[in-house]
Amino acid sequence: MIISQNEKGDFVMFCSQCGKELPEGAATCPSCGAEHKQMMFCKHCGAQIPVNSAVCPVCGMEQKPMKFCKYCGERIDAECVICPKCGKQVEQMKVETPQVVINNTNNNSSDNHAVNANVNRNQNTNTNLNNGTVIRGKLCNKWTAFLLCLFLGFLGAHKFYEGKPGMGVLYLLTAGLFGIGWIIDVIGILMKPNPYYVS
Repeated sequence: MIISQNEKGDFVMFCSQCGKELPEGAATCPSCGAEHKQMMFCKHCGAQIPVNSAVCPVCGMEQKPMKFCKYCGERIDAECVICPKCGKQVEQMKVETPQVVINNTNNNSSDNHAVNANVNRNQNTNTNLNNGTVIRGKLCNKWTAFLLCLFLGFLGAHKFYEGKPGMGVLYLLTAGLFGIGWIIDVIGILMKPNPYYVS
């Protein structure tokens, strides 16, 4: 192995067999395959230093871990993701994505032993553990509610579907709140997401 200083002032290693430049710390020559002892040299004074040493024992200069750009071959800092010489990305960006946890539970129960027989209680709970928001209510399909409202809205069918029997009876007795409530509900249901929750 031959060591010399280039025009930039950096110390470089050359293979003693073929004369080609060796990457720093190379065990074998990439051109001819000749074996070389693994060693590292201080980029400031050229002294031989232990591999992966943090400080040169001769001049005391700090040694940064280095690597080579796989596109242009330039020696770059080991933590570089983008080569400062050619501008190409040499390794994948390390980005941490936040962990999102959503816990959905559906508790449907039928209570036949209650005072009122055949009482069904449907309760859906969606819990987003990221911000503690809890949505409770009956899950309704937007299009089912829209079609019921459009064709049978004056009878309150969509209100019965949403689990609001009191409003359903009111719509039934007043022909959809004299048609005004029915028109407002048709537009309102169209503006809701699918599915939507009714509390």
